[in-house]
Amino acid sequence: MRKILLSMAALLLTAGSAATAGNYVTPGNGTNYTLSKLADIAGSGVTRDGSVYTMADSVTISAGDSFTLDNGVTLRIGDKVGFEIDGPVDFAVSEPTTITRVGDNGKPGHVSFSGDGVINIRNVVWDYVGMKTYGLDTLNIDSCTFKNYIYADRVSGTIGVAGTGSRVHVTNTLFDHNDYTAIGGAANINVSYIIENCIFNKNQQVNRNMPMLNLQQGDTTIVRNNTFIGDTTKLLVGAMSIANMLGYDADLYVLVENNTIDSCRYGINIQGRFKNAIIRNNIIRHNKYVYQNNPNYGGSGIAIYDSGNTKGLNLRVSGNRIEDNWWGITIMGGKDINLGKVEVDGQPLNPTDSDYNEGKNIFVNNGHGGREYDLAFGPSTSYLTVYAQNNQWGCDPQTAEAIEDCIDHQKDDATTGLAIFTPWLGSTTGIAKVSTSASVSGEPTAIYTLGGQRISTMQHGLNIVRYADGSVHKVLVK
Repeated sequence: MRKILLSMAALLLTAGSAATAGNYVTPGNGTNYTLSKLADIAGSGVTRDGSVYTMADSVTISAGDSFTLDNGVTLRIGDKVGFEIDGPVDFAVSEPTTITRVGDNGKPGHVSFSGDGVINIRNVVWDYVGMKTYGLDTLNIDSCTFKNYIYADRVSGTIGVAGTGSRVHVTNTLFDHNDYTAIGGAANINVSYIIENCIFNKNQQVNRNMPMLNLQQGDTTIVRNNTFIGDTTKLLVGAMSIANMLGYDADLYVLVENNTIDSCRYGINIQGRFKNAIIRNNIIRHNKYVYQNNPNYGGSGIAIYDSGNTKGLNLRVSGNRIEDNWWGITIMGGKDINLGKVEVDGQPLNPTDSDYNEGKNIFVNNGHGGREYDLAFGPSTSYLTVYAQNNQWGCDPQTAEAIEDCIDHQKDDATTGLAIFTPWLGSTTGIAKVSTSASVSGEPTAIYTLGGQRISTMQHGLNIVRYADGSVHKVLVK
């Protein structure tokens, strides 16, 4: 499947040279270079003062040569100076190394990697300097800092990914006050990402209509255990977006899990065709810092959109705390959107059923204009029926009438989708608890196995039992 993705993207990727206008180009004869070795070469443009190296002119490490970053040094790169490495590279240092700019107003070019293979980057502080990758197979970044990146050489992302088919794994890394997106790539390439245990703090300082983390389609995208903190003065910036903008039809997997997202224009945007997407156990709050203070321009905790409608966005959402956003969840399209599904027509689903979703999303204080908007559908979504069961809604008390007032759906506008929200979390129509047969009073009106099959009498083990008052219990018969 990955080969298919590569071939599709190759047709769309605009060709272009990754080379800088380098003043010094290595001969490509198999030499391994370091900053120390470059500084010893007359005319390389690299000089040394103790542990500080200055790159005054652009340098290209040619294919056939390689480069190893020195431990515990500082590299200062001049204004509009680029450093390109076309051969094998190792930026994993045991002692922290800093790459920064020359002077207080310099705008250095990117450090760019154009070779194939595995690139490891560890313990490097990138200050005012960004990086871009072309054509490599695997990029591993761990325990780094990217801060204060400023726009240079027409590449806007702090980490710009331009190698279709790449696999990018970023862990334990801080992205702080960068002018543009922390990590991102063009819409017409396929890249698999794993982003874990990172902090994204107030990126997109130029206030473009972009998220801090901007990921395109790949066979696997995992965003897990990260923290996103927005700048409340920047009213165009979202936290994260994962998009299949060109509608590639492949078995694409997305997992967004255990992140904390705070004070952005929006929290999580998922857009386009993904056949297996999961958003679970995130804290998504205070995302309402929107252009012109207008909720029509954003403010969603989770925004769901698929212009292909029934063609391929399959999404499960569970276990999230969605609090103090202008919109809790907005749905603008999709094929199979599931916000919680524990029963159908009163019959409990088996947790092993492919449609089962425990729900357990908690909505608190989402809304604007004096109304709660925990869940809202956009226009032209009337084809959608969305199960949203076993959730806790932002109303007190939790009643069907009160929950209706928190949801904007087909009962309010016939052109929009329908939400099925009964039973809700803790409701008497839901499965409230596990009881022993001795602790349940009253006569059952229906008995089911865990698989949903109706039976006439309770069997040994767990049974799903509905009673005359409408309550449903898991009953253990010993």
